[in-house]
Amino acid sequence: MIEELELNKDWADPRVTGFDNFTKTVHHKPGATLQSSLNLPTPYNVCVVGASRGIGAGIARSYAKAGASTIIIAARNTQQLQDVASQIAGINPHCVVYSTMCDIASPISVRDLAAFTREMLGQQHQHLNAVIVNSGYAKNRELDVTEGDATDEFWAQSFAVNTLGTYHVAHYMVPLLLKAPEDAGRAFLVVGTVAALIRRGPIAPSKYCISKLAQMRITEHIAEQFGSRGLFSAVVHPGAVATEMAIDASPDDNFKKFLIDDPELCGYFFVWLTRQPGSLQWLNGRFLSAKWDPDELIAQKQQVLEGDLLKLELRAD
Repeated sequence: MIEELELNKDWADPRVTGFDNFTKTVHHKPGATLQSSLNLPTPYNVCVVGASRGIGAGIARSYAKAGASTIIIAARNTQQLQDVASQIAGINPHCVVYSTMCDIASPISVRDLAAFTREMLGQQHQHLNAVIVNSGYAKNRELDVTEGDATDEFWAQSFAVNTLGTYHVAHYMVPLLLKAPEDAGRAFLVVGTVAALIRRGPIAPSKYCISKLAQMRITEHIAEQFGSRGLFSAVVHPGAVATEMAIDASPDDNFKKFLIDDPELCGYFFVWLTRQPGSLQWLNGRFLSAKWDPDELIAQKQQVLEGDLLKLELRAD
């Protein structure tokens, strides 16, 4: 959808219109580098929260293709989780798959997920290497803060899922990540959105954008607090994917034609980020896009570090 932002100068936000083309090459499906990166160290164990469909299911399948030892999938819809578990088994018969119900808006539910993860991996004498938060909420297209009814649940639920939900997962799952050997990988990754950075236009509902912006900030804090202990944390924009949520949030049918990115693109990108623990630590705490070309991104390492790019900041110069 960023292409549409760039075309419509009346409501394009100049602070984000260059984001999609941070690398000259952008991808709509996994390119050669991502496809050749589907080889994780062994053992490698991952938990995907919000894995029942769309991007989350694509992430789980990507880790299965990459040879993950154990994949724990969690979501509210357990029936859909069973379908994803079957897909994983078909892709990688050697992968151990556990599925469980989790509502990240509930701290009790996330606490139970952490206990389940600890128990299941403990039975195998294994550690958790990566947690990926995909769950999201984007109901109701009201744009302005004056629209709608302040007593309805839409604002509260947006923050309950997008912001507090991410905090709940971090609070209960980061301690499990820190128990993994540092050289084996410790990653807390979040599926975010460039919408967190836009302020106007028909795809900028305040409740969604602001709650996702706060989500970004959580990952920056995690990187700052635990980066010295080898924990890698980042937010990744998955591209414009035709998920149910994206279709429902589209202001009209014209926007739906921009939803062309592969639902597994983000999963492949996550595997690339985590397959060699420590090698991409310079990207810790940054906002990335799964559409970017990995080789061109690495080529910009010095530029990113010198300018401390791809992070939130308040400028006064």
